[in-house]
Amino acid sequence: MNHAAEYDIICLQEMFGAFSWRRAKFIAEAKNLGFCHHFSSPVGMQTLLGGFLVDGGLLILSKFPFAAQRCLTFSRGNHSDAVAAKGALYVLIQPSPGQFLHIFNTHPQASYPEEGAYPAMTGEEKSCKARRQQIAELVEFMSQCVRERNCSQQQESIVLMGDLNVNARTSAENPASSVEYSMLKSSLGRLGIAQDLVLAHTGEHPVTFGDVEETGGFRKPKEVVLTEASERMTQQSLDYIWLIHRFECLLLGTAH
Repeated sequence: MNHAAEYDIICLQEMFGAFSWRRAKFIAEAKNLGFCHHFSSPVGMQTLLGGFLVDGGLLILSKFPFAAQRCLTFSRGNHSDAVAAKGALYVLIQPSPGQFLHIFNTHPQASYPEEGAYPAMTGEEKSCKARRQQIAELVEFMSQCVRERNCSQQQESIVLMGDLNVNARTSAENPASSVEYSMLKSSLGRLGIAQDLVLAHTGEHPVTFGDVEETGGFRKPKEVVLTEASERMTQQSLDYIWLIHRFECLLLGTAH
C-alpha cells in the first residue's frame, strides 16, 4: 500500500475473496487512502452455484464513483484454473464533466509448464485454446458494455488492465512480439485503435514474471517466493495496460 495513494484507479488480480479476509482488509485500508469506491468478483453462493470453488480474484479500487458496473464469468478454464470463476470486471467512471472512462480488469486462463513448449506456446495447447476463447468472450463483453452508452460526439476511451497471461515476448531470449500477442492486439482492435501503453512507455515488452538478475556473472531468479521453480527465469511479459480509442459508432454488432 506504500505507493497506492499516488494513483486514482487500481486494478488487482488474484485478490481472492473466498476463504480469506485479505481482500476485505485491503479494501478497508485502501478506503483510508481515498479509494472510497470498489468493485470485486462475486463470492459466495453465486460462485458455488456456477460450479466454481473460488471467485475470480478481481478488484477495482477508485477515488471516483462508478456510473455503471458489470461483471463477466468466462467459460471454464483448465488445469487448476478450472476451479476459479475467472472473468472480467467493468466500471464506468466520470473523472470530470463530459469525460468518461470505460475501465476493464481481467485475468484469463494461465499457461502451465507441463504443456511442453512452455513458455513459448505453439497455440495448440489446451490453455492457449481456452485463453483464446476467453479473450473472445472478453472483447464481446467490452463491446456490449460500451454499446450501452449511445454513440455521442465525444470520444470515450476504453482502458483494459490485468494479467492477461499472454506472453508478449517470443521467448526469454527474444523480446520481439509473439504470435499470441499479435492475435491479442488484433482482437482488441475490433473495438478501436488499441495501444499497449507499457510498450509505448518502455519501448519493449518488459519482463513481469519469471525475471532474472545477474550477480558476479551468474544469472539467478529475481523472485523465488511466489514463483514456482519450473517457472523461474522464464522472463515473460504477461501484464498489460491497454488504451483503446473508440471508433465513433464502429463497435461489434453495429451495422455498416
